[in-house]
Amino acid sequence: MNLEAEMLTEAVKEQSLYAVDDSDPQGQEGLDLKQTETNQKPTPIQLNDFAPVKQWVTEKPPEKEWVIHNIIPAGDVGIMAGQGGTGKSNLSLLMARCVATGEWIEPFRPIKPRKVLLINVEDGEDDLWRRIYAQTQIKPLSADQAYEQLEENLMIYPGRGLVEPFMGQSPGGDPEVSEWGLWFKETVEQVKPELIITDTLSRLYGLDENSNAHAARWIGFIESVSRNNKAAVLIIHHVGKAYASQANQIAARGASAFVDNVRFSINLTHMQEQEAAKFKVDNPHLYFSMELSKVNYTAKGNKFFFRKGDQGFPELVDLEKGRMESAADMLEELLSVLAPKALTWRELKDRGDGKEIRKQLKESYRITKPQLSPLWDVLVDSKRAELVKTPAGKGQLRNELRIVGVNYDPPEDTRKEDDKIMQNKTTKKQEDKGRGKSKDEKTVG
Repeated sequence: MNLEAEMLTEAVKEQSLYAVDDSDPQGQEGLDLKQTETNQKPTPIQLNDFAPVKQWVTEKPPEKEWVIHNIIPAGDVGIMAGQGGTGKSNLSLLMARCVATGEWIEPFRPIKPRKVLLINVEDGEDDLWRRIYAQTQIKPLSADQAYEQLEENLMIYPGRGLVEPFMGQSPGGDPEVSEWGLWFKETVEQVKPELIITDTLSRLYGLDENSNAHAARWIGFIESVSRNNKAAVLIIHHVGKAYASQANQIAARGASAFVDNVRFSINLTHMQEQEAAKFKVDNPHLYFSMELSKVNYTAKGNKFFFRKGDQGFPELVDLEKGRMESAADMLEELLSVLAPKALTWRELKDRGDGKEIRKQLKESYRITKPQLSPLWDVLVDSKRAELVKTPAGKGQLRNELRIVGVNYDPPEDTRKEDDKIMQNKTTKKQEDKGRGKSKDEKTVG
């Protein structure tokens, strides 16, 4: 932890920032919440406050900026939700490390090194220490410069038992920013991060989690801090029990306004039984998936699988690639068994011996008919198979699927058959022409 982080930690521990009076457990005494960012009275719009529409329609806008390419957009607020134990905190630590150093650890590709403020109020300080140590042991930093960038840019605040909710309710029941919300606002202004990660929402909320009005106000406060400091915010949250296995927008626990009011949403789910069967995974409890369930600037539905390592380190695994490679091994074996006969592409897709091969591929690896083409490409790209065009008679060619190193029957000599067909066609044309001429002569006579 660098000097700036240590000063911040000591300030909070000594409660010198918006100290809580023990006689005032809600921390509201003497605090004028109407002076906070989200409760200021609106001022009349001035002419120069309106958007420059002429400029917008005549000049090319700037490209969308990303903190992590195609995952976290710069300056926006989003939620990452998952069931307990999926790996939310570990994944957020890995994201924070990547952004702080600018290094790529797939699928996280930060555009450049940026300052990160991570406020974790759920895990103990030693737990966080063990996790980040394990990460750097499994994935060592790429260079000495990365250590310096990590020290300078990664601000982790272990706030369990110290930080209270950012909002509360007035005696009349209205949502109001608490003194800890003011602490958060001032902390961000002091640290000046470009990415803020808060872990978790439930401990920093302080309102009715099922109220859309309350959720919208809380997100609005976070958005005001984000906008005024030009920082992206990733809020770590839990999912509702009913949606623990689903990666969709409504999976986040509580009011729908949590997801409705953010710009992007990431869902984490434990590996499901059908996924384990599809990918032939023996220990599905070690795997989880990350899916972009709500995105405004890129393609929706990108899904990544991670395997949990030491201290829960999330390591990206390409299960789809492994499935296709295993299925390709089976296809190679099944085609080899048919030798010296070679199966055609049409037979593999629609008829004959191909029907049994498709059945076995589907039962073992969930391979569907549209996936046969990319599956064959795996064999061709690895130089284990080739597509050979052989004569099929009548001047046609057939596409034979041949495994390299396997002996096949030579192509049938269809030249004599083709010559006979052409001779018959020529004879028929001459006969038709002769019949036509005789008819004309009879008509003239």
